[in-house]
Amino acid sequence: GAMVVGAVTLTVTGLLGITPWRVGESSGSLAGTDVPWPVLLGMLVVLATVLPYLTGIIAIRRLDTRVASFVGLSEVMFGVLAAWVLIAQVPSLIQVAGGVLILGGIMLIRRAENRVAATPGEIATQG
Repeated sequence: GAMVVGAVTLTVTGLLGITPWRVGESSGSLAGTDVPWPVLLGMLVVLATVLPYLTGIIAIRRLDTRVASFVGLSEVMFGVLAAWVLIAQVPSLIQVAGGVLILGGIMLIRRAENRVAATPGEIATQG
């Protein structure tokens, strides 16, 4: 559903001239290097769609739901880091602060989980 909404939104905003949209370019620029459009498309499909969905599904199955929800928030943080590395878009102070808060939330939840997991075993050995 989200991909359909995104595709429709980008199409409409592109046709209205709100979103820059050029069709027919033979290459694009990535980190100052001309790259053929099929390579850029492949990177978009694999790096921005397939890999995040697969790793997200695997992570959610392995993590507690509370931790998984905070880890899901880290997707934006990694997007900011990727933009910094790939296209030299330096994160703003508010983006860095948001990333720190997300990491802090993940650490607090993990810590709370460890305490809850340790409590039943302690009670059983004392009883």
